[in-house]
Amino acid sequence: KQWYQRRVAITAGDYEIYATMIIVMSVISVASTTYLSRKTILKLRRAVRYECNVKVWRGNSLESVKSGCLVPGDVVKIEENQAQLPFDGILMSGNVVVNEAMLTGESVPVLKNPVPQDRLKDGYDSKKEKSTDCDSALIPLL
Repeated sequence: KQWYQRRVAITAGDYEIYATMIIVMSVISVASTTYLSRKTILKLRRAVRYECNVKVWRGNSLESVKSGCLVPGDVVKIEENQAQLPFDGILMSGNVVVNEAMLTGESVPVLKNPVPQDRLKDGYDSKKEKSTDCDSALIPLL
């Protein structure tokens, strides 16, 4: 017989097997996507809620407070072993190298210089100066 004359018998049971396999694969795909999305959301929430103890000048004394308790105008002393800043701020003295890849996508760490004191007295505009952003990773200068 010719190839076009051959008949293949496909029963209704064959279609049920194919349909069942498609449904099973779809359920597995949706479940794994949901699991990975949930895992990513929880990881992001933990990163957003990160707090650490910081030294703050309030009045004439240096106090240790949680970073979540900082208010605008607080002057924070950055310790040498402090590797991450969970808050925005400006650098008043010293120099620091900051890895902002997570925030800006820059592949090279950025050197941050202090804001000149006369600029602090006249009013500071964070859009014009290089400031440290929330969750910047500090790299110690050797």
